[in-house]
Amino acid sequence: MVKFFSGVLILVGVILLLLAAVSFYQQHSENIISFEPDNLPGQFDSASESLPAELIIPSQNIDLKVFPARYINGRWDTTTRGASYLLSSARPGLFGNSVFYGHDWTSLLGKITGMKNGDLIRVKMANGSIKDFSVTGTKVVAPDDQSVLSQNVAGPTLTVYTCTGFLDTQRFVVVAKLL
Repeated sequence: MVKFFSGVLILVGVILLLLAAVSFYQQHSENIISFEPDNLPGQFDSASESLPAELIIPSQNIDLKVFPARYINGRWDTTTRGASYLLSSARPGLFGNSVFYGHDWTSLLGKITGMKNGDLIRVKMANGSIKDFSVTGTKVVAPDDQSVLSQNVAGPTLTVYTCTGFLDTQRFVVVAKLL
């Protein structure tokens, strides 16, 4: 009986070590999310007042500072301090697709997987104006599916996405329309 319990405890210990290793790998592997961590510019560009400053998702208790980001040479700028806004996408509230993304940590965008149609997403701009969006759909896509970045949309659209799946091998995407 003692050998059985010893074996169970050893198995549980090995499983916990494996889970810790997977978690560490997810948070520190550049290949999983293809992002460059914390290399975002410290200041907004010359049109900073027209840029988003805060991303608020009340249903998920998310309130994040927004950092401008670029996609250069196959690498995504990102941060561990908030959400990233893709500068080459439309400004929130204007015609086109405004793209926000970030790590799937619970302190960042990890909770968006619980979003449902009709949920509110609020974007506070640097000039203090507010743009409200309503979720119209969610989906899981492959990491190389760039259709979620398309500017060919019907009206002002907001796309928020993060990694999901085992070892972050997929992307969870939330699409919302301007209210």
